[in-house]
Amino acid sequence: LLNHGLIATNTSNIGHAGDIQIRATSTFTIAGTDEDGLKSALNSSSTSEDNHSGEAGTISLQANILTLAAGGEINTSTQNAGGGNIGMTVRNLLHLQQSKITTSARGGRGDGGNITLDNPHFLVLNRGQVKAQANAGHGGNIRIVAEQFIPSVDSLVSASSRLGIDGQV
Repeated sequence: LLNHGLIATNTSNIGHAGDIQIRATSTFTIAGTDEDGLKSALNSSSTSEDNHSGEAGTISLQANILTLAAGGEINTSTQNAGGGNIGMTVRNLLHLQQSKITTSARGGRGDGGNITLDNPHFLVLNRGQVKAQANAGHGGNIRIVAEQFIPSVDSLVSASSRLGIDGQV
């Protein structure tokens, strides 16, 4: 997904946003923006502000090498419901360079989604962010299992809630 390449699911009502499942046999890259500054992304969201809004979907990704660069994002978000989960199994390299993997419940009492990053030989964060956040619900949990975890000092891994209980990393 390059230069505003996008795979997305969305709900603006009470229904579930829908799940995204990708199985790449080799390398999968999400990188770059278009001329209007729109980012490349995998995204599942719920945009309804109604108290009975649907939840964001789940994103599952498997690859040998996964690269997110130049603003590339994988995210689930909800305005007023539960956040979707993100689960990734990467065999060799998971590299985030100036990019994000996030789940968020921006309003209401919905819990943030969970993020699981499983089994890369190398997980490299170079100004990268992995965040699971909520507003009043529980912050999502982040689980990272990697042989080598190499973050730059300006990278961030955070599981938080503004008004509720923070998640765990």
